[in-house]
Amino acid sequence: MYEKFFLFLFLSLSLTACWREEPEPDLYHLSLGVDSEASVAMGIRSAEVTINGYANKIDFGINGKYDSCTLSDDFPEWMTVTENPYLAHRFYINISELDGTESRIGKINFSVTKGKTTQYGSITVTQNPCTLEDLQNTERRAMKKYLSKFDVIDRLPAIDEIQVGSVAPFYQMTPEGSVYMQVVRMGSAAPASSGETIDFRFLRYNLLNYLETGKLPNGEGNGNTLDEAPSSFKLGVTSQWGAAIQMPLLAGLPADCEVNLVIASSEGPTAETAAVTPYLYNIRYLNY
Repeated sequence: MYEKFFLFLFLSLSLTACWREEPEPDLYHLSLGVDSEASVAMGIRSAEVTINGYANKIDFGINGKYDSCTLSDDFPEWMTVTENPYLAHRFYINISELDGTESRIGKINFSVTKGKTTQYGSITVTQNPCTLEDLQNTERRAMKKYLSKFDVIDRLPAIDEIQVGSVAPFYQMTPEGSVYMQVVRMGSAAPASSGETIDFRFLRYNLLNYLETGKLPNGEGNGNTLDEAPSSFKLGVTSQWGAAIQMPLLAGLPADCEVNLVIASSEGPTAETAAVTPYLYNIRYLNY
């Protein structure tokens, strides 16, 4: 009788095991990369990405041995999706720059099918407005990219030791690295005096454009025309143009020198500080 009981128990356990539901295998797994700094929460079938307000591109793959994959087309217009022409099952999400001050959320839904089994997933993108820290980080990157073409020396030497020319080093003029100076032409005039009115002509180039394209944009200013009057400031007194434009003369350079300055927004014209835009300035100080 005991033998029959044990046999019955064994058969019951075997039947229970046969009828236990097996976990559904995953048909795919995600891989994901982002062009710039982002916060990413990855799952096997879905992902959440948080980015700042700059234009961005997300590269993602739906990897696995499946029969078909379908992406939804009901995502917002600030997102576009394209296929990678060289790699199967890989896609790009292109995200436009955020113009407003409100965050926005978009989602790409997709499904993957193999035989009679279909699984669903999504990539959710949250785009937040750029913070001041974001803008300042980008400003530093733009300055660093332009300066990478030159030698950079972390202090200004004595006047007679400064190297001169269009390929001369840039000298760091502030401890925090917000202004760099290259002396293009030393000049022969005496140094200017505090309170003296200084006329100058300039062209400036937006370094955010340079960061994006690798080329300097067209210059802005009165450097190439005689139709406009020169600009001016009182040395050590005027604040309208910011601190950087006065630094070469305050350092004792001749009052008719020519310099290139890489300037962070904090040291540029006071009315433009909030824009957090770095510039390359070419400045010719005029000594009549």
